[in-house]
Amino acid sequence: MGNQSCASCHTPSGNFLDRKSHDIGSVAAAYEGSHAGALDTPTLLGSVYTAPYFHDGSLPTLARVVDWFDETKDLGLSDAERSDLTAYLETVGAADEPYEAFDTANTPFRLAFAELTTFASTLDTLLPKRDAQHILLLTDTVAADLAADAGTMANLSARPEVYGLAERLAEVGTAVRAEDWADAEASWTLFKTDAAAIEEGAF
Repeated sequence: MGNQSCASCHTPSGNFLDRKSHDIGSVAAAYEGSHAGALDTPTLLGSVYTAPYFHDGSLPTLARVVDWFDETKDLGLSDAERSDLTAYLETVGAADEPYEAFDTANTPFRLAFAELTTFASTLDTLLPKRDAQHILLLTDTVAADLAADAGTMANLSARPEVYGLAERLAEVGTAVRAEDWADAEASWTLFKTDAAAIEEGAF
């Protein structure tokens, strides 16, 4: 690695980052002859709370990150050294409290649900203005994200309700594409009613 160690970029005295970008070989070149991507150095603080790792979320644990560096950079670490390095990363990574603490009541899905439904509430402004362009951008994006996030729910019995809610939002977009504004308004009203019911009892 050009005679650099991990601490060359994850500088301990600088909150474990160097405020620079580096190409570590984790981003493939976009096309033949192009440069691979350089990425900003992330801080190690709080990293145990931010899995999965790397720009594409391809590594699920810090142990796999250690394995990746050992294997791709030919570091020749022993099993004990890999284990020690992982333990160090986990210790540094837990040094700061997570920004958001989750438990059985306050789940990652609940946070995502609140964010997505809040974002969707923009339709209260967009629908009266008949702003089809931004409505479709919102419905296409949020409906897909809502359906994807349903797969992370611990409450399995409530997943169909969230999938149905995502479909309801997609129906707003379908109606707008057909320029059926009355149907769009009706679907949006049903979405809000259903979302309130889900928020009340599905988590």
